[in-house]
Amino acid sequence: MARIFRLLPLVLAAIASAVTGVVSATQWTVDNSPNSPGQYTSLQDAIDNAASWDTLLITGTNITYGTVVISQPITLIGAGYNPNALETIVDQLTLLSSDVFISGLHGGILFDLENADGDTLANITITRCRLENPGINFYASSQAGAGRLIDIDIYNNVIGQFGFNGCFTQNQMRFDSLLFANNIASRFTLSGGCVPQFQGTETFIIDHNLFIGYSGACTIGVDQLCGIFSDQFGNSAWTNSSAILSNNIFHLQSNGGIRGCGNCTWFNNITTTTGGGNDSIPGTPLGNENQWSIDPASVLVNYAGGVFDWGHDYSLQVASTAINAASDGSDIGISGGQHPYVIGAPPHGPVIEYFNVDGSAIEINGDVIINFRAYGR
Repeated sequence: MARIFRLLPLVLAAIASAVTGVVSATQWTVDNSPNSPGQYTSLQDAIDNAASWDTLLITGTNITYGTVVISQPITLIGAGYNPNALETIVDQLTLLSSDVFISGLHGGILFDLENADGDTLANITITRCRLENPGINFYASSQAGAGRLIDIDIYNNVIGQFGFNGCFTQNQMRFDSLLFANNIASRFTLSGGCVPQFQGTETFIIDHNLFIGYSGACTIGVDQLCGIFSDQFGNSAWTNSSAILSNNIFHLQSNGGIRGCGNCTWFNNITTTTGGGNDSIPGTPLGNENQWSIDPASVLVNYAGGVFDWGHDYSLQVASTAINAASDGSDIGISGGQHPYVIGAPPHGPVIEYFNVDGSAIEINGDVIINFRAYGR
């Protein structure tokens, strides 16, 4: 059987080569399960030994691959997330390199601008991941004029929190196209009372997301993390209109409500109330065609918020005012826009539908006949 396991990575690599736009260069398999190891059992070893632009196909085992660091261009494809499937778990993945594609992981991702080459991270895509704890976090740069985020696409994910961290004297974060689209997310946070010097006008786009609120108890004016946005997010430290919020549904679960982001541009969004929610936004937000304080029962099929749950139905009601009400004519929320979200959809990559080995016994140095049916998703 050892010869068969040596052949499997070749089969997967051949299929992966056919998945255009996702994989390139050499493909490697990573599997940390004790009974069916891949070419690598350690994800960090696979990353360190891969060449730039290689692709790693990472098996879902429900065994964590630990904490890893990426320091060169690479593609990582995991198994995705589904309540009835084995997941590719990574405790935290730290990004120090540009030109990275990540799909199908469960865990946390850190954009480390302080330690990245040139204090810049560019051309990074994160999709079809479940990132609840610690979620997605950005660590600021201490260098004046640095900390640049260029062409970052984050879409079709379940995200527990989207945080900005690092208290430096300069504390720089400069946006040049950061797209946060078609995600199910709980909240945005700033850590330690930091007020980063955000720069960039209308280049941070938050579009077609479903925010399910912050379920923890909080006291407005006392706890920093009340609401979907912390009090400091999008405040006067931001350039006017530096963030655009469009076509999102904000389900307000805690007394904190939305909070913050008063210096952002808002249009074609929906906020819902649960009795204790507060959808007030400091100042006078720019934009129009927003629907404020809508009954949640008229928007979503199952409107329980706070924490993502497979038992909830996040689709729109038949008569929801979100249907065809987005700025692009599609639905407001995760079902509209350029990246309609199918919750739990597997990542793009190779799929083996059928695999069989002919013969129960093989002569020494004999041929192994393998029948399989596969395709590139």
